[in-house]
Amino acid sequence: MKLLTKYRQLNLIATCSILLVSAFCYYIVVWQILIAQLDEDLTTERQEVMDFVKINDNLPLPINNKTQQLFFVPLQKNKTSTTISSVSIYDATEKEKVIFRQIEFPVIIQGKSFLATVREPQAETEDLIQYIVLVTIIMLVILLGLLFFINRYFLKKLWNPFYKTLDELKKFSLYKKTTLHLESNKITEFAQLNESVMSMANQVKREYTSLKVFTENASHEMQTPLAIIRLKMDNLIQDENLNAAHLNQLNDIYNAVGKLQHLMQSLLLLTKIENGQFMANENVLLDKLITEKVNQFHELFQSKNIGLKVQLTNKNILFNKQLLEILLNNLLSNAVRYTRENGQLEIILNDFELNICNSGEIALNKLEIFNRFYKEHNSPGMGLGLAIIKQICAFAHFPVSYRFHKKMHCFRISFLASNFEQN
Repeated sequence: MKLLTKYRQLNLIATCSILLVSAFCYYIVVWQILIAQLDEDLTTERQEVMDFVKINDNLPLPINNKTQQLFFVPLQKNKTSTTISSVSIYDATEKEKVIFRQIEFPVIIQGKSFLATVREPQAETEDLIQYIVLVTIIMLVILLGLLFFINRYFLKKLWNPFYKTLDELKKFSLYKKTTLHLESNKITEFAQLNESVMSMANQVKREYTSLKVFTENASHEMQTPLAIIRLKMDNLIQDENLNAAHLNQLNDIYNAVGKLQHLMQSLLLLTKIENGQFMANENVLLDKLITEKVNQFHELFQSKNIGLKVQLTNKNILFNKQLLEILLNNLLSNAVRYTRENGQLEIILNDFELNICNSGEIALNKLEIFNRFYKEHNSPGMGLGLAIIKQICAFAHFPVSYRFHKKMHCFRISFLASNFEQN
């Protein structure tokens, strides 16, 4: 969810909540004010009745109309208090109950006590409140519309610098050596953001350059002493004065140096792939390249008497030929290394995927098999071969997966439609 969308949701919820609470409080206040005004009118009517009785020593004439009612009822007991209340009375004319606000107070005429009641309809007050509430709702709707318009257009415009910065970050690439172009902004927060992003980008560039130079230098400098060590080892192994024990030790050292060279080259290759130092812009005939690799591994297949099944469909892929060769070399060498004698190897290429399967006995952990230096139980370990395969496929956007089916270890590489063309 976008930040602006989340802000709109929270702002809408907060605004509606505040407006609803405010409308309720406003309704209560207006209600109290209007009822107080009606009570004040009734109190004025009471005073007029009392003044009339005092001057004329007689009761005023009763009143019974839609706007006011006044009547008197004899009291059996003396009452000294005045009460104001709301009552519901059935109106025979309208055939419905009508709510009145009334005041009751005692009146004494010639020694006789009467209960005077003055009523005024409360409906007009309620109608007025309804009109006020209706106007308030209309104003709230207009206010919400204005807030929505402001959030949709003005706030979107306000956030434009942020989205521009985000677009520049998406275009930024260390490999392509792109430069960030962030516009200056008068808003303090966005200006600080751009400043922090530029500082981070420059720091990343420096660290990337430093790491790249270190990797290349380390690789180059290690090649020479390793080559010298192997040369000296070759000379020592050819020495006729060495006994069998010394020869075995030298042979172990020689193999260890070879593994070290291979490991260093693999790590360097992984670093180059991760840094995007390869271009995927070559048209490669995959089926032809697979045939060449199968021919190169032919003697290894024969040495272990591995049964070979090859089914290839013509396929033209836009990628990097060197990386494809490394990918196939690792897949085939891995299959040869971990296939027992008299085993089976299947290589199937169709319009959508490449499957390379070799016979085996125990399934591997498909969640960890592509990790670097993955080791299963007491096996010697997979080294970096499968990690390189995974990295090359990730660079090419070719999903790679492993499964164990019918005692066959199968590696499948799926080709996306955007990455190949069929002949």
